Amino acid sequence: MEEYGTDRVKVFLAGDPLAGYFVERKDLHAACLIRAARRRGIDGPRLDAVTDCEGEPWLRLGLDDKVAYFKQGRLIVGPPGVGREDCRHINGMLVPVTNHKQVSKDLFTILGFPVPEGRLFRAENEEDAIAYCRGLGGPICIKSNGRGKGTDVFPNLSEEAHWRRAFRQVTARGRVVLVERSWAGAAVRFHYIHPRVAGVRMDLPANVDGDGVSTIGQLIQAKNMEKVRRTGHVPIAIDDDLMFHLERLGLGLDHVPPEGVRLFLRSVSNGYRGGDGINCRDLLHPSYVEKIEGLCNAIAGLRVTAVDTKILDPTAPAADGNYVVLEANSSPGMVPFHFPWQGEPQDVAGALMDALLLPDWAAPAPIVA
Repeated sequence: MEEYGTDRVKVFLAGDPLAGYFVERKDLHAACLIRAARRRGIDGPRLDAVTDCEGEPWLRLGLDDKVAYFKQGRLIVGPPGVGREDCRHINGMLVPVTNHKQVSKDLFTILGFPVPEGRLFRAENEEDAIAYCRGLGGPICIKSNGRGKGTDVFPNLSEEAHWRRAFRQVTARGRVVLVERSWAGAAVRFHYIHPRVAGVRMDLPANVDGDGVSTIGQLIQAKNMEKVRRTGHVPIAIDDDLMFHLERLGLGLDHVPPEGVRLFLRSVSNGYRGGDGINCRDLLHPSYVEKIEGLCNAIAGLRVTAVDTKILDPTAPAADGNYVVLEANSSPGMVPFHFPWQGEPQDVAGALMDALLLPDWAAPAPIVA
């Protein structure tokens, strides 16, 4: 457990062998749910670990009217006593909708919520995509239509050479690319557990603070040690995306940022990409929580999701022109809410356990072969 041997995580685990088992296998999300279950009296044979055909661990929760299996944010449920193969995702048939970013945006538009203007393009239609970028004007976001965790997302691109490079990088791993207008403002994620928003956080892109002496590479190493100690979450990886971003800034890993200067290392704001999660409840105008709850509650059968937004002024009331809804995620993680870089923890796992214990919240229909 050395990789996750942080002060905060050690205190959180409090000698819990099952939670430690999942942390050792890099699933701190499941450990959060285990602690929430124990606080609610779920223990013994009702709380255990099972493995799938690839040997990957799933947390099993045996509840009175259902069984639930959980791994890395993915929650599936079934009738009492059945195995994982006889369960379905908590969001049922909505999963393909949330996995398809343009379809999600179309749904949000139908429901009356603002989204960035954009279109889908296939790999063989690069020239059409570049022409569309020119027509949009201003910064462009080019991203995968299906991948999550901030992978293959390139916002704030203003030069044609960068549009082409991002387009080709996305199509190298998939044939469909979403090209849309890039929005400025704060990246705010709302973790929704039907019928309420259980957590709100603002995500900053991976960053380091210059000291006038250390190189970017040295600052990343020091920041990663601090991130593991404080958050137990994903550190900043020095990968092609990070180097692409530095290249756009005319910098390299050997550059020494001036003292007091914060340098952002990516354009995308995502904890899985080394970003910093901040509890922004006190900053955010309450109308945004109301808006997102209204959006999610309008989608029948949606039980758990994370809704990503961009907000120009989080302190101002929600209004068209001040925010857009980017996408939703059917299997959102919980770690950045429980172990934020800044601010108080938010008990998203506890809210999920409270919901699972409700008899009418997620009682699934029998699986029909």
